[in-house]
Amino acid sequence: MKILQIVLWFPPAYSYGGPVKSVYELSKNLVEKGHDVTVFTTDAFDENSRFRFKENPTYMDGIKVYRFKNISNYLCKKNFAIAPSMALKLDKEIANFDLVHIHDFRSVETIFVHYYAKKYGVPYVLHPRGSAPTTTGKTKFKKLFDFFFSESIFNDASKIIASSKVESDEYYKLFPDLDLEKVVHVPNAMDWNKYQKLPNKGIFKNKYSIKDNQKVVLFLSRLHEIKGTDILIEAFAQLANEFDNLKLVVAGPDENGNLSKLKSKSKELGLDSDIIFPGPLYGTDKIEAYVDADVFVLPSRYDSFANVVLEACACGTPIIATDKCGVTEWIKDVGYIVECDVDQIKDAMYKLLKDDKLCQKFGDNARNLVYGSFGWDCIIDEIEDTYEDVIRISS
Repeated sequence: MKILQIVLWFPPAYSYGGPVKSVYELSKNLVEKGHDVTVFTTDAFDENSRFRFKENPTYMDGIKVYRFKNISNYLCKKNFAIAPSMALKLDKEIANFDLVHIHDFRSVETIFVHYYAKKYGVPYVLHPRGSAPTTTGKTKFKKLFDFFFSESIFNDASKIIASSKVESDEYYKLFPDLDLEKVVHVPNAMDWNKYQKLPNKGIFKNKYSIKDNQKVVLFLSRLHEIKGTDILIEAFAQLANEFDNLKLVVAGPDENGNLSKLKSKSKELGLDSDIIFPGPLYGTDKIEAYVDADVFVLPSRYDSFANVVLEACACGTPIIATDKCGVTEWIKDVGYIVECDVDQIKDAMYKLLKDDKLCQKFGDNARNLVYGSFGWDCIIDEIEDTYEDVIRISS
């Protein structure tokens, strides 16, 4: 199959969150299965810089990557990418593909793809990747977009992928009459090879002057209000009174100035010396943090899936996540699933931090689960089946 992937950001723009890595790994695995994969993306690297390239397209692991100039990196960081030249390329090239996979929803680029896919009769798969809810920020913009574009974008899609029931429920809230046959549930996948051989314990602790006998609670994700980091800090403040040897690590890129708010909150609660803000962690640094963590906590108010939970599991770290994280539908016996509530999060942390044997049990279960159920060798077949259905339906 000739497949066009549409994603607003692509490696090495990892600061833009989980889809960057996920779409790359999906594309790489499709190439390894013999498919011809092209990616259309923007040139954004981070808020302050752009990806520099001498040739366009470039190639990454057999993936043909076109990067189109966005009009403002600042807008990109606000999840509002605009790359007008992508529209021109779509007009010229989209008819050459068997299908298009859109990894977004409310964006100018999705409008472009929808228009040209209809114009040239090319089927597309819509994959909102957590962007469907109207209550997770930019509410006015989302409602305006929905008024003009959303219904036709959803209705004209051949298939719509949801990574969890949490996510598909949001689709039905938006469009109660949405055709159930269009929605396919496919969990996100993990590149197990990166986690097969883990680094030795103690490397992360040594980098950040954490003593060997100190226990570590880890949060690792974007520092956005929706991730619930403020709730975690409140829960940790209550827990810190019961432990003498506890550190909270809050890692991730800042969003909307939330980092300064979290630091102020930590200071108000007298936790300056107990909380570490190392900034974003990638690659080996991230894995070292998971390995040294006694507990990983993701207190999200909403998360369509949450790849970081699987990453923690792959490192054998017991997890605490809220029932608003879609990934919790796919996992069990790897930690505690709680409501987005200070007391419940505190109690779950207490149980794990007091019981090393329980942590070991959950950690072992977690690694086995990821290896057996979330490797790309499992998930790629589901994606291929979806693509084949799309082509069959449209032919």
